[in-house]
Amino acid sequence: MKVRPAMHRKTLCWFALLMVLDVAVWVLQKGAVQHAEAVGGSLAMALLKQPLAWFALLLAPLQLVLWMRVLARTELSLAYPATSISYPVTMLAAVLLYHEKLSACVWIGAILVTAGVWMLLAKSGAPAAGVSASGHDA
Repeated sequence: MKVRPAMHRKTLCWFALLMVLDVAVWVLQKGAVQHAEAVGGSLAMALLKQPLAWFALLLAPLQLVLWMRVLARTELSLAYPATSISYPVTMLAAVLLYHEKLSACVWIGAILVTAGVWMLLAKSGAPAAGVSASGHDA
């Protein structure tokens, strides 16, 4: 049995693409809600008319496929906590695109979460990605 890192390079690429897509969807959802609220009336009805909301919805199947690819190669106990890597990226997007103001305490919290994820990924005892429980390539 060949020993590999807990997240194989290909899996990390799928995961990185998933995180970019996640942040993009959240940014699209925020934009859709802002435009819908500006229209007034029923939020649900206004969202139905928002192209940003539809675009975010259309990206959902791609998110699912990417997440399934990651899960096929990595344990859930490693993959799910690693998704918190998107927190600081989403926060940065919110500041840059929507001019949100975040306190130093919020940024420190994001740094701590990110540091925790890096520790989890670096020191994980999870089985090698691409190797099944029996030790054969998946």
